[in-house]
Amino acid sequence: MFESTEIPNSWVPILNNNFDMAVVPDQFLVDVYKSCGVQIPIFVLPLPVMLEEFLNLKPRVQAHKPFVFGVSGGFWKRKNHAKILDAFAREFGNSKKFKLKLHGRFGEEEIINELRDKINEYGLTNVELIVKPYTWDEYLEFFKSLDCYVFLSMGEGFSITPREALACGIPCV
Repeated sequence: MFESTEIPNSWVPILNNNFDMAVVPDQFLVDVYKSCGVQIPIFVLPLPVMLEEFLNLKPRVQAHKPFVFGVSGGFWKRKNHAKILDAFAREFGNSKKFKLKLHGRFGEEEIINELRDKINEYGLTNVELIVKPYTWDEYLEFFKSLDCYVFLSMGEGFSITPREALACGIPCV
């Protein structure tokens, strides 16, 4: 699946000649595949999102001290971790009243190193760069530690993490 307005040209004959049907996560993609020439039946199977445990978390009535912004996403350029970091540094600097958590399970070393360099360049002690896979319990704790979820990705069609934050009652930017 491509989260795009077209699929690769090479996919069309492969799908039409080798498959009985295609399954996509959104009606928008049905139209995309058809407009690109796919003639086999195309069905929608919505993207599964497991929100029950997020919905069961007790909503917080007061913000943490310091107030915590955070994001969780692979360290890829399109996820815009650097833009989040730049905006945070510009707005809050090294204020003890605010904290930023940048989490990702994996990604490009170049992006991770750029973030480390920027944190050092800005002299920020209120930014936590977390590069590791979380267990499910750690992932839930991460969300519980946030006051605001920030996600500035340049290309997400079916993002899950903002939905998880909203299910926790955490506002999203």
